[in-house]
Amino acid sequence: MKPAPFQYVRPASAQEAVALLQRHADMARLLAGGQSLVPMMNFRIARPEVLIDLGACAELAFIDREADRLRIGAMTRQRTVELDAGVRAMCPLVTMALENAGPVPVRNRGTVGGMLANCYPAADLVCAALCLDAELEALGPSGIRTVPAHEFFIAEFTTALEPDELLFAFSIQCKPGRRYAYRKVSDHAAGAAAVAIALAATPPASATSGWTDVAAGALGFDSVAIRLSTLEQGLSSTAAPAPAQIARWLADDLAQCGSDPAEPEAAYKVRAAAALVRQSLPTLLHPER
Repeated sequence: MKPAPFQYVRPASAQEAVALLQRHADMARLLAGGQSLVPMMNFRIARPEVLIDLGACAELAFIDREADRLRIGAMTRQRTVELDAGVRAMCPLVTMALENAGPVPVRNRGTVGGMLANCYPAADLVCAALCLDAELEALGPSGIRTVPAHEFFIAEFTTALEPDELLFAFSIQCKPGRRYAYRKVSDHAAGAAAVAIALAATPPASATSGWTDVAAGALGFDSVAIRLSTLEQGLSSTAAPAPAQIARWLADDLAQCGSDPAEPEAAYKVRAAAALVRQSLPTLLHPER
């Protein structure tokens, strides 16, 4: 199929794009990398009357590193971020998530902002951003406002962006000594996650203490990425949890999403997620392996 007729505009700056959003209100959609929007338009799931191409907005493509803060512009290509040595050194979880974000041709064209702003249910970078307590910068008529990740990602394809706002950048506070892991199980030819787990933690000081500064995120438990608060608390209490403990923590987190862990599909997700956590913990202790 082909998309419904639309007007195509290519603003030269982010401010001009915001002005166009104001003018066309709910009739417009932003084109970043096009890897999600274009197929939706071809199948007429999305039918914008005005398509605003951000490709010429050069100020939206950048990677800034200042002290322990990493800031990445929304129009930076996923593959560019993935291959950036500075990003890998400061926050490997971003690299790990992007390595899992579909085929290389998609990552060459797709942008980090497109992935975050679309809030696709299986978006690996959304899971990582939530785990890392990222801050997302929304540019609108009044300037930039900063939204924490747990408030930005609302539901499937739904974020805190207003109709006249675009995603300008996202930033992460990188913590020295923290370790990271990202693993997923996929049942999709393009690599979309059935279940994915993102972990960030500082190794325990002794064999009898728990992990510190623990953060855990998951895909597949709900219509959007979630934080696994029970798993986080559990890992904070013990350095070497038993497999049954991990499964109980994850079952509790899944139940908080409104699912019954005893149901077959939910039980599968708990088993898969528990296996991913068990595989990840040695990586957190010994990232060189």
